[in-house]
Amino acid sequence: MNIVLLAPGFLISKKEATWITLTDLAKEYKNKGHFVAIVAEKHPGLPVLEIVNGIKVYRLFSGKFRKGYKTIKEIQQREKITVDIIHGFGSSPLMALNTFFAKKAAPKARIIHTIKSRSLEFWNGEKLSRLLNSMDRVTFPSKVMREFFVQKGLKKEKTRIIRSNINTTRFRPRNKEELKKKFGFLGKKVVLYYGAIRKEKGVDCLLQAAPEIVKEFPDVKFVLAIRSNAVEKKEIYMKMAEELECKNYVTITLDDLPIEEYVSMADCVVLAYPTLVGTEGNPSCLLESMAAKTPVITTSLPELQEIAQKDEEVLMAIPGDAHSVAEEVKRLFKDKQLGEKIAEKGYHKAQDFSVENVSAVFLQLYEELNE
Repeated sequence: MNIVLLAPGFLISKKEATWITLTDLAKEYKNKGHFVAIVAEKHPGLPVLEIVNGIKVYRLFSGKFRKGYKTIKEIQQREKITVDIIHGFGSSPLMALNTFFAKKAAPKARIIHTIKSRSLEFWNGEKLSRLLNSMDRVTFPSKVMREFFVQKGLKKEKTRIIRSNINTTRFRPRNKEELKKKFGFLGKKVVLYYGAIRKEKGVDCLLQAAPEIVKEFPDVKFVLAIRSNAVEKKEIYMKMAEELECKNYVTITLDDLPIEEYVSMADCVVLAYPTLVGTEGNPSCLLESMAAKTPVITTSLPELQEIAQKDEEVLMAIPGDAHSVAEEVKRLFKDKQLGEKIAEKGYHKAQDFSVENVSAVFLQLYEELNE
């Protein structure tokens, strides 16, 4: 099959989750003998054609609505192919419009759109459902998210639940003590957060929980590894840590770290999401940490309860409750057997989300639609 994946945005940073998940999917498709290209939006600081590990990333045109149409037309001419599958990604309705218009470049192609998260940006239900119902299939990472859109008028028979993918080769168990020695954290209990630095990701909640944890475990170190050059945000949050009298226990780094090693090193990863609006329904950080056999403390949001069992594969605090987050961290530190249990069970659960498994499900869907 000839497959084109439509990315939301520019694909600027190779650290961002969208870059990682799309290129990992593309590599699996290519390894199975399919032609695959990724289409992103044109950006003045990025190449119009970038080839990474054999995967072509095209940034030929700008414009939310028609960049897919124009680029697919160009790809078919350059590669002398006819595209069979157009698979768009993105939570914004504008991204779904790009998928819709892209079909005009390949009228016989099947179109699939994947909505990985709920954005704050929606049209009214009638317009949104009419757009999504024009797709051959719409996929979601969770039942909760699918029901949200079905209530807006999306036909349930048009939908599939297909989980998000992670790279379980990159994120895997390693020796924690050796890594702590390597990175200068020997003798410390490392609490790790990684991702974007903002309240909606639970960063405020984690810092507010820190003083309570420090009081009982003065050997703790909070490491926030941020995936962007958010200098101003770093200063704001370090000021917050100072006001909470825990600044000496907090490190916020914007450096390009070997994040897979930091995840394996941590005694726990804390993802205190107050909500998943604007965050993937299957958060990559949560799944990657489980795959690294690192205990995860997250929150009891319905979407998260779909993918991991409380007190078995992860620990769950009350969303938006810093005291609850602190209690779960302290509980983990006090109970070694609990930590070992959730790390082991979480590790096995994470294998369901491997790119090998998820890509096979998507390929099966493509083949079904092409029959």
